[in-house]
Amino acid sequence: MNNVEYVYKLLEVKETVKYALVPWERIRECQLNITVKDYDKLGRNEAIGKIMLGKAGSGTSETKHWSDMITKPRQTVVHWHRLKPE
Repeated sequence: MNNVEYVYKLLEVKETVKYALVPWERIRECQLNITVKDYDKLGRNEAIGKIMLGKAGSGTSETKHWSDMITKPRQTVVHWHRLKPE
């Protein structure tokens, strides 16, 4: 019997995004696409995964996060998200 060990790496990004370039009345039409890439000095920086926040988010958690941000302006809204395959 072989034992297989899985290593899960947790990526934590603490980033604040301000939408100063978008008028408040148009913010609901916007979408924020986030792609996480690995970093290679000699190779390609390949995408690990992505999420999309907005009205057409990449999942229910992402759509709820966007909705919470819209309904709570000037408040910090924190959600954890799993990356979706590229």
